[in-house]
Amino acid sequence: MTCTCCQPLSDDQRIAYPAALFGAAFPFGVEPAIFTFAQELSSDYTGGYWEFYALSNGGFYMAPKTDEPFKVACQNEHRIAPIAREARLHPEMAAELHELAKSWSSGELAGVPCKAWTTPGATSGLTGEQAFEKEWRRFVHTRYHGRSATLATIFHDAKLAA
Repeated sequence: MTCTCCQPLSDDQRIAYPAALFGAAFPFGVEPAIFTFAQELSSDYTGGYWEFYALSNGGFYMAPKTDEPFKVACQNEHRIAPIAREARLHPEMAAELHELAKSWSSGELAGVPCKAWTTPGATSGLTGEQAFEKEWRRFVHTRYHGRSATLATIFHDAKLAA
């Protein structure tokens, strides 16, 4: 197993390091999307200072500076669509955003595994994970011309099995 370590960025590095990774997309797209997503993920989050970290694998991590934990709402599947949209707009972060959405949908992020994630749905026969992957692909492919949907439908059949 490979471990990834993080190193806090100094005030002098806060602009240069993310800019080297994301360019102008960071302050004008990536960072605001993360702030918005944090607000959607937790009603406890009301803004504030974020710590920036350089990762040993060349990546980047940021986290709100707080001593208090946030309650995270993981049962709102319809809020996954903005993550997929950001993955489409920022392909350099698509894999990480996909894993975040998957972790959120499965209940792993909240530490509450979802039974429906591994149970085939009554009408489609798909597990929640299979349905997630199918819907995720629909949102991240810009040339998709089929029936529009929201990711709230991901677990429709899986919820029936729960």
